[in-house]
Amino acid sequence: GGTCDAFVAKLGPDGKRLWATYLGGILDDWATGVAVDSAGNVLVTGYTRSANFPLANAIQDTLNHGATDDYDAFVAKLDPTGSKLLYSTFLGGSADDGAAGITVDSAGNAYVAVNAGSVAGFPGTQNTLGQFGIVVSKLNPLGALVYSFFHPYSTAGGIALDAAGSVYVAGSSSSFYPSTASQTFGPPGSAYAIVFKISPDASKKIYETALGGSVQAAAAAIAVDSAGEAYVAGSTSSVDFPLVRPLQSSPGARPLWKSTDSGATWIPMDDLPFALPQMLLADPTTPTTLYEATGDGR
Repeated sequence: GGTCDAFVAKLGPDGKRLWATYLGGILDDWATGVAVDSAGNVLVTGYTRSANFPLANAIQDTLNHGATDDYDAFVAKLDPTGSKLLYSTFLGGSADDGAAGITVDSAGNAYVAVNAGSVAGFPGTQNTLGQFGIVVSKLNPLGALVYSFFHPYSTAGGIALDAAGSVYVAGSSSSFYPSTASQTFGPPGSAYAIVFKISPDASKKIYETALGGSVQAAAAAIAVDSAGEAYVAGSTSSVDFPLVRPLQSSPGARPLWKSTDSGATWIPMDDLPFALPQMLLADPTTPTTLYEATGDGR
């Protein structure tokens, strides 16, 4: 219904479709993350505006607590054949909410990162101030809530898990709000990438690292190896992003380029990757001298 439904599909080793199903209700439904447990059950998360989204053994059985048709995150678990919902639930507070990703441990517990427009009323949280931010929720194999951990003033891009059950989240924060990072690399700019790790019982944040630049940066995905080292990927508009032993030491996007062979080849003329050229003028007395007016991306 609405403009779209989520779908879930399984492909065989040869890429052929084994099964595929819609997953949605009367309005808009989007899947943003998928994971598979050791038994072959499929965990799916995303966001929905459908009050009649298919539910089973739900933690939260009313969209947006029945207030409006705002978005809530959803978490659903399908059996290995894709033909049965083992559990499915709304997950959200009093405003718009949407999940950024999901991961699963060896015991079948699911961990989901939700971008909450307001944490007030979010299952498992005690915050009633209406702050926005990231909520990390853990659901057991039956879909019961184990914990919810709140990180204020930020947006999640990805979630990962290590063998000990510690959760890692990558995303971004705005410099307009106070930083909660324990260590920072690079200037914050208007927005900066964040990575934080929480303990297996969600009782504490173990670390939070900020990666920035003079314009902006945001993390979109994260992976963790067996040693607990985190690998983060994202995007930046900052020429001074904090590089270490770089494969590529200069940004590829440049606004000003020069050709000396009638346009057959070009070379960049500056180190401002996202400046906005506004006007180009030639000096009337020295035509080989050019003046360029730009707007800075900051």
